[in-house]
Amino acid sequence: MDLEINTLHESYPPQAAEQVRERLEVLTRLDGIASRVRAVIEREGEHRHHVELVASSWGRAVHRIEAESKSLMGAVNEAVQRMERTLRRREERHRDQQRRQGGTA
Repeated sequence: MDLEINTLHESYPPQAAEQVRERLEVLTRLDGIASRVRAVIEREGEHRHHVELVASSWGRAVHRIEAESKSLMGAVNEAVQRMERTLRRREERHRDQQRRQGGTA
């Protein structure tokens, strides 16, 4: 799975980017569902961080999640948790559909 991290209008310290990358690694366990996750991180005002995650599979968008928090890692953690939950639900629906059609998942 490809992970891409972009920051808008703001430069974050290298250690912050590494922490974000480590947190996004959780989503690589869901490699069969999404082939790429793009994170866009933006500071809004002085005390708000906005994170957008877009998961795509084979070139098409699968899901888009947004989160905001006072701390960068708070926003990242919320977005990753929501994306993980969303991708797991998608995987379960796909499995159920395969079973109903008589295929294997």
